[in-house]
Amino acid sequence: INGSLGVTAKGGEFRNTSKGVINTNNIGIYGENKMDGTTVEASSDITNEGTINVNSDNGIGVLITGAGSKFTQKNGGIASDENSTIGIGVTNGAESELSGGSITSKGLAGKGVYVEGVVTDGTVSRNSTFTLTSGSISTDENGIGIVSKNGGQVILGAGTVAVKDNGVGVYLDKYSSISSGTLNFKYIPSTASNKGIGIYYDGDPENMAAKTNNASVNILEGTNIINIYSKDVSLSN
Repeated sequence: INGSLGVTAKGGEFRNTSKGVINTNNIGIYGENKMDGTTVEASSDITNEGTINVNSDNGIGVLITGAGSKFTQKNGGIASDENSTIGIGVTNGAESELSGGSITSKGLAGKGVYVEGVVTDGTVSRNSTFTLTSGSISTDENGIGIVSKNGGQVILGAGTVAVKDNGVGVYLDKYSSISSGTLNFKYIPSTASNKGIGIYYDGDPENMAAKTNNASVNILEGTNIINIYSKDVSLSN
């Protein structure tokens, strides 16, 4: 399948099999709920076991949105050589799991997974969730393996996250959290002096919140690494 939008599921099921190849200049697979006004009639359930190639800057391999909708990457891969791409986007209460295969971003400032919930009047009103059960996420220079914002929740399992120069394994804003697990982390810089960060907790200098770190970092490869970094956060371990 070739196109700016490869596949759309609205309250339906879709499986990209091991032989399936989707090439996109925008979004490879898009899934959302089927709505009747404000009522969810049906959620989407999408599985990828094949190949998704993101062939443009700012492109997205898979975007899943809406509470109840889910995307699972079982095998195969999502890959891009372009800049500022996202492998999997999870928004507005949706869920996603990487249980095999790979997400690979070879361009600058790529994001393996982007998870975003909903914040209403300063309070999280809807969580989106990403689970790294197994498989691998890798990004290039200035890339981030997993970004979690506005109530995104991350669960870490046996999967690995690898980043290059000035990269971050998992980034969380003040509304987001890692529920549990260990970050299996690789840092592969081209220059030894460049630092990598395993988990980055970002806060608000005008309203510094207390947060608890529920994760550990297991360094599989690399040196000059900050395991856990917090900015404008009162962090406890």
